[in-house]
Amino acid sequence: MLDVRPTAYIVPVAEQVLDDITPVIRVQNFADEDARISGLIRIYRQSTDQLLYSSELAITLIPHGTAVNVAALSAWSPPAPADDDYFILAETLATGIAPDPPMRSLLGAFRFDIKPGPMGPAPAGHHITHELGGMDELDASGLTPFSLYQALASKGQPLGYADLNAAALVPTTELGTGSPNGNKYLRDDQTWNIPPGGGGGTLLPFLLKTTTEMNAIPAPTEGMTIWNTTEHQLYVFDGLVWAGIIMQA
Repeated sequence: MLDVRPTAYIVPVAEQVLDDITPVIRVQNFADEDARISGLIRIYRQSTDQLLYSSELAITLIPHGTAVNVAALSAWSPPAPADDDYFILAETLATGIAPDPPMRSLLGAFRFDIKPGPMGPAPAGHHITHELGGMDELDASGLTPFSLYQALASKGQPLGYADLNAAALVPTTELGTGSPNGNKYLRDDQTWNIPPGGGGGTLLPFLLKTTTEMNAIPAPTEGMTIWNTTEHQLYVFDGLVWAGIIMQA
């Protein structure tokens, strides 16, 4: 199954010199199959949400278990004068060699400033990576690991998870095989069957047959009940076999 996600912005950095910028993101392939990545990069003015720049990402092949830097196809020229009113968003689409559905991912917004000249030392409280053109380290200790989530495509599928109906209940068709009709019960082998007898000790109408006669019935119907006069035992046909009924006081 595909698991290819953008993990960080490489360009721009938190404090970017006023000059043409070609955005770059880091994309990680966590799956065991190679994948192709494409997508869009957008830059907005934070105060007005005005879209200032949009570019497709270069289509890139990412081998399984690796991470690569993927650049936009065009550069952005920030408007003068320098300002601190920008943020960037990246959206990716991963497709695999196997016939898996594509995987869309969105890298959260990253706010950055455009400075008029060379950057000085990193601001107090920030990591030295700012001086080297990087970003603050992300503390993900409180986040739920991605591996604990199941993809939406797994809902209602083998080895996936149940699909809840409008009443927030698991549909009867996903509980067992057979044809549930409101009058059957679910056996421990996950098949829907007609109950062998009614409540309160009342039995369904039954036929008197010897073992030979019972086994010779050419086409028994589901729910047919027989008293075996050879074994002195009550049997019901559950649609597949004759099942003995244990009588309780």
